[in-house]
Amino acid sequence: MKLSHNQILPAIILASIVLLLALCACCNSVDSPVNEAAIASSKLASALSNQLSDNKNMIASTDSAHISNTSTNPVPMNKSECPDPVAAEKLCSVMLDKAQFYDTDAQGSKLLSEYLEEMDIDDASEGITWVISQFAILDIDADGVPELLYTLNPEASPIPCSGYGQYVVVLHYANSNVYSYRLGYKSLMDLHADGMFSFSSGVSNSGLGRLRFTNVSSSNIPKLDFIGITYCDVDYGAVDGSGENYTYFVDQNRVTEDEYMATINALTNSDIVYAPWFEFSDDNVKTVFSSFSES
Repeated sequence: MKLSHNQILPAIILASIVLLLALCACCNSVDSPVNEAAIASSKLASALSNQLSDNKNMIASTDSAHISNTSTNPVPMNKSECPDPVAAEKLCSVMLDKAQFYDTDAQGSKLLSEYLEEMDIDDASEGITWVISQFAILDIDADGVPELLYTLNPEASPIPCSGYGQYVVVLHYANSNVYSYRLGYKSLMDLHADGMFSFSSGVSNSGLGRLRFTNVSSSNIPKLDFIGITYCDVDYGAVDGSGENYTYFVDQNRVTEDEYMATINALTNSDIVYAPWFEFSDDNVKTVFSSFSES
């Protein structure tokens, strides 16, 4: 029997649907090679963010939920929190666009307004206008002098190119200068009051980490080090039957999958104290640094 031209296209479509359904059935019948502990690790950030979502002061943003519980009422930083008043004054001046800082990505000094105008993550981000939404003050590297962290968002809504959400920039004072370090997407989420934070790069390579700065002998520019504390790591080049090799760490010590899962579950259900974040504005910056500067 011959099919007419009007009958051929529907027949092809029907055959394609049948084939697709068959393939889906086959896929569902095969055990997934994805490691359950790795999935649990990547879900830790979401679980922590769910705790934050109950806070009525949370900024209403999908990406912001991964960053902070934001207070609209900033308070002056106590002088005991920053024993170096020069560091506080410099950080304040940078955020008020009155003093330059050193951009470690572009390797040059600039004002904050210039940084925002020139910010370019990659070719796909060209044309995006970036704005600061919130900021926090915290001694994230435990050296006695607080860092200033702020979040960057595309101004356009919806985001004009897929994958661009909130980024975190860390301002670090050292050697009488302020240095800027932009962290990758989802590299710092759910910042704890003690400087710990969650990170995620997908199903694996996720967990809890810290930031530290080290001096480089050949340069006055401090090097930012990312330190995994409790996390799941994966070697995609290894062969263990699935082509993946998972390694687990708790407090930087290698542990079994069961030990790691127990720790992740305990952290997910614990009462974590988060670092306060504030809506970004000149007035809020001045309020936070009012004990150090009359700007």
